[in-house]
Amino acid sequence: THANITSKDLRDDHQLHLEHGQKMLFGKDKNKGIRLNGTQLEVVTMSRKGVFPEDILVHDQNQKDRGIHLMLAQMNPPDFPVALGVIRSAAFSTFDDQIEDQIKVAKLNGKYHSVDELLNSGDVFVIE
Repeated sequence: THANITSKDLRDDHQLHLEHGQKMLFGKDKNKGIRLNGTQLEVVTMSRKGVFPEDILVHDQNQKDRGIHLMLAQMNPPDFPVALGVIRSAAFSTFDDQIEDQIKVAKLNGKYHSVDELLNSGDVFVIE
């Protein structure tokens, strides 16, 4: 099933091992790379004229904009290698984290700290 990615003959050209902060290089001699051409990714070979090491993208797994991460996740042979490793790390606060923080702040700064305090806070009468 995965022979076009994992076979000895093809794996070097069909696998891109992503490492945070490293250039997106692959191939047996690490002479192929991924660069941005306009708004699209493209595979380039370093030995060809007009392709420079600084053209190759550097992987940033912590980038908040998920555009490049989505493009990396959608790469498939034969046109592109398969991206392996951590494509995107959500090392920033998530929506759930932000809600939890809001609840903590509300509890600390709130006028009432329990439902009993709230219910007994106004004109209260006792039925006997």
